[in-house]
Amino acid sequence: MGFYRAARRRPAARSLPLLLLVVLGLTVGGPAAAQEPDEAAALLERAATTMAALDSFHFELSTPRGQTLFLENLELAALEGDVLRPDSFRASATAKAAIVELSVDVVGIGTRLWVTDPLQEGDQYQELDIAAETGGGGASLVDLLNPDRVLLEAVTLIEEPSVAGDDEIDDAETTRIDGTFDLSRLQAAGTPVPGLRTDQPLPVSIWIDDEGRVRRMEIEGPLTTAEASDVVRRLDLTAFDEPVTIEPPG
Repeated sequence: MGFYRAARRRPAARSLPLLLLVVLGLTVGGPAAAQEPDEAAALLERAATTMAALDSFHFELSTPRGQTLFLENLELAALEGDVLRPDSFRASATAKAAIVELSVDVVGIGTRLWVTDPLQEGDQYQELDIAAETGGGGASLVDLLNPDRVLLEAVTLIEEPSVAGDDEIDDAETTRIDGTFDLSRLQAAGTPVPGLRTDQPLPVSIWIDDEGRVRRMEIEGPLTTAEASDVVRRLDLTAFDEPVTIEPPG
């Protein structure tokens, strides 16, 4: 009888380590761990919420590689300005035509757009017909000049995001997220933007600071059908929620 009881106890003793492994597997690598949010996706979700809540910000748009079109036959060398939500922006653009460099000021409020004539002295604005004016490849001029219209949509539509590391931008610690930006999803998400190139997703990198604000964004590849395949756009953002006044040119 004593031998029988000992034999009955041995399997239970051997099963104890297995039971512990099962419990540890459930708590460390099982369903509970699988439910933890992905770090990159969580950072992007926070950034989307933070950026959507802003009233204003300053932006600088540059082209580290390739060419970005501004108006027909004009290359956009640099663009700097302010965005005032919900639908206003102002910017100073440097454009190139052959060997000539021109400066153009732009003001957009709602559905109205004004630009200065680079060939005239002083700030003499003329209002353009937004429906007729494009920035190359048929894309709307407003959509290309106001980063709030297209570029910042990448924050909410980035696919396959991953954390690529940490960087310091303007004395701010940031986390870099790499992924892809499918412009066809932008077209499907809201009002279609004419002239955008939607044949393939574009590599995108987004730098997010500790407060959830986007400090920098780089998109590799053409946004419009008129641009070369090697173009890279860089968008830098600062002066979040600082006072900004944008009025129609007098």
